[in-house]
Amino acid sequence: MVPQLALLALLAGLAALDRSQRPALERMESTTALGAQGETAVFPLPADAVATGAAVVTLGGVPHRALRVVSRRDEVMRRAGTDDTGRALLYRELKREIQLGPSYWLRTGQNTFAELAPVASTPPAR
Repeated sequence: MVPQLALLALLAGLAALDRSQRPALERMESTTALGAQGETAVFPLPADAVATGAAVVTLGGVPHRALRVVSRRDEVMRRAGTDDTGRALLYRELKREIQLGPSYWLRTGQNTFAELAPVASTPPAR
Protein backbone atom coordinates (compact mmCIF):
# COMPACT_ATOMS: atom_id res chain seq x y z
CA MET A 1 0.00 0.00 0.00
CA VAL A 2 2.84 2.42 0.86
CA PRO A 3 4.60 1.98 -2.55
CA GLN A 4 1.31 2.71 -4.32
CA LEU A 5 0.80 5.91 -2.32
CA ALA A 6 4.38 6.96 -3.07
CA LEU A 7 3.80 6.34 -6.78
CA LEU A 8 0.56 8.33 -6.67
CA ALA A 9 2.36 11.21 -4.89
CA LEU A 10 5.13 11.11 -7.51
CA LEU A 11 2.60 11.27 -10.37
CA ALA A 12 0.76 14.16 -8.72
CA GLY A 13 4.07 16.01 -8.32
CA LEU A 14 4.98 15.47 -11.99
CA ALA A 15 1.53 16.66 -13.10
CA ALA A 16 1.92 19.84 -11.02
CA LEU A 17 5.39 20.43 -12.49
CA ASP A 18 4.02 19.96 -16.01
CA ARG A 19 1.22 22.49 -15.37
CA SER A 20 3.72 25.03 -14.03
CA GLN A 21 5.88 24.68 -17.21
CA ARG A 22 2.94 24.92 -19.64
CA PRO A 23 3.41 28.63 -20.56
CA ALA A 24 6.99 27.96 -21.63
CA LEU A 25 6.11 24.78 -23.50
CA GLU A 26 3.13 26.19 -25.39
CA ARG A 27 4.62 29.54 -26.42
CA MET A 28 4.13 30.36 -30.09
CA GLU A 29 6.10 32.85 -32.14
CA SER A 30 4.87 34.63 -35.22
CA THR A 31 7.29 35.15 -38.10
CA THR A 32 4.86 36.90 -40.41
CA ALA A 33 5.20 40.51 -41.43
CA LEU A 34 2.72 41.34 -38.69
CA GLY A 35 4.95 39.95 -35.96
CA ALA A 36 3.78 39.22 -32.45
CA GLN A 37 2.97 42.83 -31.57
CA GLY A 38 2.24 44.13 -35.07
CA GLU A 39 5.21 45.00 -37.24
CA THR A 40 5.82 48.73 -37.55
CA ALA A 41 9.15 48.63 -39.41
CA VAL A 42 8.87 49.69 -43.03
CA PHE A 43 11.57 50.37 -45.61
CA PRO A 44 11.59 54.00 -46.86
CA LEU A 45 11.57 53.19 -50.58
CA PRO A 46 12.25 56.27 -52.73
CA ALA A 47 9.29 57.20 -54.94
CA ASP A 48 11.29 56.75 -58.15
CA ALA A 49 13.08 53.53 -57.12
CA VAL A 50 11.13 51.23 -59.47
CA ALA A 51 11.35 53.60 -62.43
CA THR A 52 15.09 54.27 -62.14
CA GLY A 53 16.13 50.71 -61.32
CA ALA A 54 18.67 52.01 -58.80
CA ALA A 55 19.95 49.66 -56.11
CA VAL A 56 18.01 49.99 -52.86
CA VAL A 57 19.63 47.20 -50.77
CA THR A 58 22.59 44.82 -50.97
CA LEU A 59 22.13 41.09 -50.34
CA GLY A 60 25.22 38.94 -50.06
CA GLY A 61 27.30 41.65 -51.70
CA VAL A 62 24.94 41.87 -54.71
CA PRO A 63 23.02 45.14 -55.18
CA HIS A 64 19.27 44.66 -55.58
CA ARG A 65 16.65 47.01 -56.98
CA ALA A 66 12.91 47.27 -56.43
CA LEU A 67 11.33 45.38 -59.31
CA ARG A 68 7.74 46.30 -58.51
CA VAL A 69 5.57 47.37 -55.61
CA VAL A 70 2.49 45.27 -54.98
CA SER A 71 -0.26 44.89 -52.43
CA ARG A 72 0.12 41.73 -50.33
CA ARG A 73 -1.50 40.90 -47.02
CA ASP A 74 1.05 41.15 -44.22
CA GLU A 75 -0.07 37.73 -42.94
CA VAL A 76 1.20 35.86 -46.04
CA MET A 77 4.73 37.28 -45.90
CA ARG A 78 7.36 35.57 -43.74
CA ARG A 79 10.39 37.33 -42.30
CA ALA A 80 13.52 35.93 -43.99
CA GLY A 81 16.36 38.06 -42.62
CA THR A 82 18.01 41.40 -43.25
CA ASP A 83 20.10 43.09 -45.92
CA ASP A 84 23.89 43.34 -45.59
CA THR A 85 23.64 46.41 -43.36
CA GLY A 86 21.13 44.73 -41.04
CA ARG A 87 18.74 47.68 -41.27
CA ALA A 88 16.23 46.48 -43.89
CA LEU A 89 14.01 43.51 -43.00
CA LEU A 90 13.54 41.03 -45.84
CA TYR A 91 10.44 38.91 -46.39
CA ARG A 92 9.46 35.91 -48.51
CA GLU A 93 6.06 34.80 -49.72
CA LEU A 94 6.06 31.04 -49.24
CA LYS A 95 2.98 30.23 -51.36
CA ARG A 96 4.42 32.12 -54.33
CA GLU A 97 7.84 30.48 -53.93
CA ILE A 98 6.34 27.03 -54.39
CA GLN A 99 5.09 28.11 -57.82
CA LEU A 100 7.76 30.54 -59.05
CA GLY A 101 10.88 30.01 -56.94
CA PRO A 102 12.42 32.15 -54.19
CA SER A 103 12.11 35.91 -54.13
CA TYR A 104 12.79 38.58 -51.52
CA TRP A 105 10.55 41.50 -50.60
CA LEU A 106 10.83 44.72 -48.62
CA ARG A 107 7.87 45.92 -46.57
CA THR A 108 7.20 49.49 -47.69
CA GLY A 109 3.92 50.03 -45.86
CA GLN A 110 0.94 48.26 -44.41
CA ASN A 111 0.06 45.43 -46.83
CA THR A 112 2.53 46.87 -49.37
CA PHE A 113 5.76 45.13 -50.45
CA ALA A 114 8.47 45.78 -53.04
CA GLU A 115 9.84 42.73 -54.86
CA LEU A 116 13.62 42.69 -55.15
CA ALA A 117 15.81 41.59 -58.06
CA PRO A 118 19.55 41.90 -58.70
CA VAL A 119 20.36 45.17 -60.45
CA ALA A 120 21.73 43.41 -63.55
CA SER A 121 18.71 41.12 -64.02
CA THR A 122 15.81 41.66 -66.39
CA PRO A 123 12.21 41.62 -65.17
CA PRO A 124 10.51 38.21 -65.33
CA ALA A 125 7.79 37.72 -67.95
CA ARG A 126 4.36 37.99 -66.32
